[in-house]
Amino acid sequence: MPGSEQQTPAQQLIGDFAPKLVSLTDDVLFGDIWEREELSKRDRSLITVATLVAGGNTEQLPGHLARARANGLTDAELKAVVVRHGRWYLLCWSRTTDARRAYRIDWVRGVELLDDTFSPPADLDPVATLEEHLAVGWEYDVDAVTDAPAETVARCLPRALGRLEPLDAGTTRLAGSTSNPVWYAQQLAAIPAPYRILKCPELQEAARVLGQRLLAAAGESPH
Repeated sequence: MPGSEQQTPAQQLIGDFAPKLVSLTDDVLFGDIWEREELSKRDRSLITVATLVAGGNTEQLPGHLARARANGLTDAELKAVVVRHGRWYLLCWSRTTDARRAYRIDWVRGVELLDDTFSPPADLDPVATLEEHLAVGWEYDVDAVTDAPAETVARCLPRALGRLEPLDAGTTRLAGSTSNPVWYAQQLAAIPAPYRILKCPELQEAARVLGQRLLAAAGESPH
């Protein structure tokens, strides 16, 4: 395999785990579909960025934002897409419950200005804190282990799925929660490496059903 400076983003991300997927990404997606004349590359980039933002797939955004600029979209246009299709939150500290709270801005119905002031902690990472907050407290606790480094897993999953903990150089634990095991199982399927769902039973069942569907789609018997 060529040196990393000659590798495509897909080769750098999943080349060691899924070389066939790299070929589909580089040769079919970008080498064929993106070159078709029915839709301009600028429009393809606009649609792709809007879809990623609306779906919360921010891990893929940096590469596609760079591609969008190369395809003629301005920063002002890209910011408009992010603001229009993104979800915006207020990360707060409740003085009445002495606990962290997060509110969707579009769900806020009223605001009252108080005399009290607040200074955020100097070491606060608001994005990481918000994503950690959104990943806990749902009905079903999740625990899964992936046979891949944490940085590889992080590139493939939305950070709001949970907290990633490196167990060793090649193994990563995901701890989180969800109210929708079917959706969560679909997100885990994006991991380009073997993984094991340790809990919960509802997520294990959702993954089993998804696996059977994928096998059936490939023309193989699920049994």
